[in-house]
Amino acid sequence: MFDDIFDGLMLGDGGLQKQAVSARYVHSCKEKDYLEWLKISLSTKDIPIPTRIYEKDEKRGKYYQIYSKTHPYLTNQHNRWYPDGKKQVPKYLELTPFSVLHWYIGDGGLDSDKGYLRQISISAHSFSFEERQFLVCKLNALGFKSSNRKNGLICIKK
Repeated sequence: MFDDIFDGLMLGDGGLQKQAVSARYVHSCKEKDYLEWLKISLSTKDIPIPTRIYEKDEKRGKYYQIYSKTHPYLTNQHNRWYPDGKKQVPKYLELTPFSVLHWYIGDGGLDSDKGYLRQISISAHSFSFEERQFLVCKLNALGFKSSNRKNGLICIKK
């Protein structure tokens, strides 16, 4: 289950930074409580997370950030998610309800028109059109009705 959650984090705002021969995890979000939960979750895999959550206040507003220390699991994940140095959807990624949930928590939202809920949108701007299409096929295989938008969003309807 941890791997499923980690894949969801990486589809969203999670990132890995190469540090010499190993990698560390970095995550930014507006909700400090979510990062507190994330620290606990990462510690179940023995990934060392410093106790400090950094508060940032920039043009885009206030947000929080955590950085892990390096760990062999993260180095393996870096090789999987950044095979050419740029974040990519792994070719053999298997989406699960847990990975979709954490992807949505990190980068999702509700689109509405005049107060009427129309669809769920999940940001996927950092991925190519082909990678988003791959994710749409995986979502549809899980029973979602989803589509790939040119603006970098994947939309899910009832």
